[in-house]
Amino acid sequence: MSSFTSRISSRGSRGSRFVRVHVARRTAHGAIRCIAAAVSLHAASAAKVAAQQVPAAAAPAVSLMPYRAPSIALVQPGPGATVPLDRPVIVLRFAQGEASDPLDLATMRVTVDGRDRTRLFQVTPAEAWGPLAAQGEFLAQGEHTVAARICSSRGACASLVTALAVVAPSHGLQMPAANAPAAMSSTGSVLRERVANAAGVAAAVAASAAASAAARAALP
Repeated sequence: MSSFTSRISSRGSRGSRFVRVHVARRTAHGAIRCIAAAVSLHAASAAKVAAQQVPAAAAPAVSLMPYRAPSIALVQPGPGATVPLDRPVIVLRFAQGEASDPLDLATMRVTVDGRDRTRLFQVTPAEAWGPLAAQGEFLAQGEHTVAARICSSRGACASLVTALAVVAPSHGLQMPAANAPAAMSSTGSVLRERVANAAGVAAAVAASAAASAAARAALP
């Protein structure tokens, strides 16, 4: 009887240990699943927060060509050249910048030393020319400031400011007065020599013609 009781007791102890181990295992598995779920939830939450903090990608910048304004230049006289006092005419050239923005020729303005001289200039679609002063108006020799400006139909303007030197006209080579008598004497000598040579040639031609006539007369 005691051995039977011992076997039952032993079996009961083993069953009890089995139950405890089984329960412990289930508890551990449940804890692991809970931990895994918590970790997954935390990762998802962190990813969501990170996504909210990342700024949206900026739209690509559009590259636009800069607006091209008109241009204007002084072409006559050229760089370093002067303007003759008896013909103080200058030439300006201009061009539009944008193909769709033509020049407004009515906006062309020219000033000389601050005085408006636009009315003296003839204007074409590509250039303008005119004198620095009206005919019969006094224009001093020396440096004068010329300013010009022209705009497009959309209001883009081009301008220039330059200094021009007005000088007395040169009508060819001029000889110093001290050498003038000697030069005139030399010129007279050259002319006399040429006249003498011409006379000698004429006499020789006449003599040759007379000899030829005499020879023809002597023929039978």
